[in-house]
Amino acid sequence: MTFYRIGVDVGGTNTDAAILDVQAAHEPTRGVLASHKAVTTPDITSGIEAAIVAILKASKVDRSRILSVAIGTTHFINALIEADATRLDQVAVVRLCGPFTRQMPPFSGFPLGIHNVLDGGAYYLDGGLEMDGRPIAPLDEAQVRSAAREIVASGVRAVALVGVFSPLDHDDIYEEKCKAIMLDEQPELRVVCSKHIGPTGFLERENATILNAAILRTGHNVKDGFKRAMERLSLTCPLYLSQNDGTLIDADTAADFPIKTFASGPSNSMSGAAFLAGLHEEHSEVRSSTPSTLNEDKGEVVVEPQILVVDIGGTTTDVCALLPSGFPRQAPGFVEIAGVRTAFSIPEVVSIGLGGGSKVETASYPSSSASSTASSPSSTSSPSSPSSSPSSPPSQCSSCPTSVSVGPSSVGHELLAQARVFGGPTLTATDIVVAEGSVQLGDASLVSDVPVETRQAARRELNFLLETVIDKMKMSTAPVHVILVGGGSILAADYIRGVDKCIHPIHQGAANAVGAAIGKICGEIDTVEILQGKDENAVIAAACEKAIATAVSKGAAADDVKIVEVNKMPLQYMSQVTIRIQVRAVGRPVVPVEFSSSSSSSSSLSPPLSLASRPISPLPSPRSSPIPSPSHPHTHDDSVSGRQADSDRISTSRTSFPSSKPSLGIDIATYRPDVRDGVWYPSDIDLEFISTGCAILGTGGGGPTYYEYLKSLKALNSYSRGRMRIISPTSLKDDATVCLGAWYGSPSVINERLAAGHEIIDAINALNKMRNIDRFDGVLADEIGGGNGLCILPVGAHFDVPIIDADGMGRAYPTIYHVTFSVYGHNMCPVMITDARGNALAALLMECVDKSADSSVRLEACLRTAAIELGLSCATSTNPISGKMAKTVAVTNTISQSWYLGRAVHMARRSKTSYTDAILDVCPGKVLFTGKIIDVQRHLDGGYTMGAVVLAPFTEAEREAGPSAGDACDRHLVIPFQNEYLYAALCDASASEESREVVATVPDLISILGHDGEAIGSQDLRFGLRVNVIVLPCSPLWKTEKGIAVGGPLGFGFKMEPVDCGIPFTAARSVIEEFGI
Repeated sequence: MTFYRIGVDVGGTNTDAAILDVQAAHEPTRGVLASHKAVTTPDITSGIEAAIVAILKASKVDRSRILSVAIGTTHFINALIEADATRLDQVAVVRLCGPFTRQMPPFSGFPLGIHNVLDGGAYYLDGGLEMDGRPIAPLDEAQVRSAAREIVASGVRAVALVGVFSPLDHDDIYEEKCKAIMLDEQPELRVVCSKHIGPTGFLERENATILNAAILRTGHNVKDGFKRAMERLSLTCPLYLSQNDGTLIDADTAADFPIKTFASGPSNSMSGAAFLAGLHEEHSEVRSSTPSTLNEDKGEVVVEPQILVVDIGGTTTDVCALLPSGFPRQAPGFVEIAGVRTAFSIPEVVSIGLGGGSKVETASYPSSSASSTASSPSSTSSPSSPSSSPSSPPSQCSSCPTSVSVGPSSVGHELLAQARVFGGPTLTATDIVVAEGSVQLGDASLVSDVPVETRQAARRELNFLLETVIDKMKMSTAPVHVILVGGGSILAADYIRGVDKCIHPIHQGAANAVGAAIGKICGEIDTVEILQGKDENAVIAAACEKAIATAVSKGAAADDVKIVEVNKMPLQYMSQVTIRIQVRAVGRPVVPVEFSSSSSSSSSLSPPLSLASRPISPLPSPRSSPIPSPSHPHTHDDSVSGRQADSDRISTSRTSFPSSKPSLGIDIATYRPDVRDGVWYPSDIDLEFISTGCAILGTGGGGPTYYEYLKSLKALNSYSRGRMRIISPTSLKDDATVCLGAWYGSPSVINERLAAGHEIIDAINALNKMRNIDRFDGVLADEIGGGNGLCILPVGAHFDVPIIDADGMGRAYPTIYHVTFSVYGHNMCPVMITDARGNALAALLMECVDKSADSSVRLEACLRTAAIELGLSCATSTNPISGKMAKTVAVTNTISQSWYLGRAVHMARRSKTSYTDAILDVCPGKVLFTGKIIDVQRHLDGGYTMGAVVLAPFTEAEREAGPSAGDACDRHLVIPFQNEYLYAALCDASASEESREVVATVPDLISILGHDGEAIGSQDLRFGLRVNVIVLPCSPLWKTEKGIAVGGPLGFGFKMEPVDCGIPFTAARSVIEEFGI
């Protein structure tokens, strides 16, 4: 007997639907019986109904044999993007954190508009875990019940419940227990637990939990509307929604976690393309060998080809790489939803402004802008997708006539009215392929007058744009097979340079709906494991079993679930070898019991399990389902879009900018910092620039700057104007007392167990009490590189003392003794180390006083031991320095230097010019290498993340499209690191020791920059990133015999002499001197 599955994808313009025969996946038609494109309607459901009715009519199937409907929609987050107060609820944020996390309150970094709509208060309760599983504090039931009563009394019903390290709480002793208590006390609350929303990374997980809680009511309304639409269509099968990663979630669970469905469109399109091309077939044409994949001597297959999907639409081309599982490769890093920073798993997609409606600009056939209202997109990509520069995609290759360009401007949805083949006035890419005779479309006679030279030049440009964007998504040097889908796929030539095979699948216009229909069910595990006394392979195997069990519990067929992804990452600065393990398992939905006797168990499109026969919610307790608030009853109006009067919307001009990106609202070129009488009073814009610059000076280490930037913003807005101020070290008297402070521990912990905010302050106070220091004259950062370059700013504001425009490194280094003060004789002891609980430990080693040879190393070891006991999220303050030392042995003007670097990057990003040129215009240095990462190796040693990254040079075509680079060469580059990048060496493709020619070493600053000019930390390196490597000369303080002994290669165990970058050091400019009035 035949069974069917329906897939629907709701886009901004069109709603696509397709119906598939689940047992015909291996046939040439792939089982697609019918597909239809309907207009997306304001109420969403009408468009869905129209599309489904059309495919049911065309296919003439028995509706009782339809086993599931899967819908992909972005509707749930439209309310967030619009800051629509009628569809969003205020959210109370409850943190289970003990004394921690207070320095960064909830809603940090939110755009002002959505912040004002959603902020329902914050509550800090006992609870949470340390990284090793120890409790921070036991859950206090009375505390929880009191908070629940306060929340209801304030009129708020939605709650985001966030516990420190809750993703590691496998026994549900905190968030789930707290939720049960809250619901017992106040049943009308709707509570969302963060452990079900995202992985470790406190702020990003909390942000996503807040957004999910805010749209929870709307999520249930949309789900109810979809179900009523199915009732009207006489469809009794289960309803699924597509998730961001392309897998399925049942409608009831999706209503509880609507935030997980916001980016399902690209996933559906890519997985649908893979299916239609037959990637699931054992002897798939897509995976079949080509001559280039064979070893000519032995006739053996050398490597599996890599599969890319190229989706060419009317305006843009999207490219995504497929994993062997058939799922899209996921983007690392962070994703912004309505301007809010989150960490979700979404497809890594690179987009360029090329489509069927792209305008072809020539001297003879200028684009008719008067009659076209098309958009003009520039090159875009997913948050962490690489591109060679922040500029638009290359408009033409060097061999193309300068009078011809294709895109990025487009006639878009007006193709039928604007393209010349349809009688319009505008020459488009579609006109070119029709004029070539490649396709039959419209009236070819209308483009017969296009000169041959123009057609040929436009074809070269089309090919070049496609070749360039495809190359950006290559995962390796393996042969490339491309699946072409989308209405604009007619633009692709039969031959694309660098591509071994091009596949045009059937039903390519319905790929997104097909992708929804064939979705699988996923089980994921994200855990941190201490490997002491354990076999690593056994630990990973156990995690895989858990992932499989999770997928089965959600409704996947046990005999079909497979592990498709395993990631392991060593964690820094841990006392024992500790790794983070992420495992992903997927499987086809299980066949319902009522159909199992008549349906083949091997069907590749087996339907989901009936919700009636097997609940698949990941939350086992009945209490775990959100309870609708009486104040927000579920509506029975199918107009689930919830449009409202303009008065209910927040302005989307200035208030739509994330508060962490204030420079978006200014003219950077004319902006002047506030400097008066030798004092710099930093603004939020200045802090944004400093944050970007500190990351560049971090040379791969120092920790991410984003959290410290948000803390500095909070301090700036919390204290009276003028409390946060920066002065030049030359303003200090020689006998002035300058205190030091920095964060100390593991970034993996610091980014989850957020600081209370008083740790550095406590360390300074405790140390000054020990030293009988009653007053001091300023504070200074230990290191300018990374987050520690910013952490001193809130401290200065607290004490109401100036921050000195200098630091002890001029970069980032991994240990406490890598500071110039120590190098030049300053005794670092006593050192105070503190935590948020009020603990303060002093280190006073007599050998430090005597300056014995091993004293600095022993001091570091003692502090590291104390930090482990305190949870690896601590603060330190070392022995204060004098004003004379700040002027003579500190690296001066480094806050200014970070400001100039940051401003340069932001200006280049705004003007679409080269950020490397901009950086080198304000700071001496040079580009060492431009290329892409082809290998990253990491391991733990002595509590540090050690390893090396290997880069390959660009091809000739890539160099034309890429940013300005150093001397072009065919050699590779290897960069070893110990958190920070230690040296760079030209080498062969295997990075063999004998081939290495060292071109730069510490103490000079080696920094790796991504596509947007932001620095890439060693923890974020990954295959395929297109990067620039720059080297900046270090301070002369590091070039002396004493400096080299500590901060040079020998200080890190390398038996090599330091290699100077060859660029003379120039003292950093001073913001105070340049802008002072």
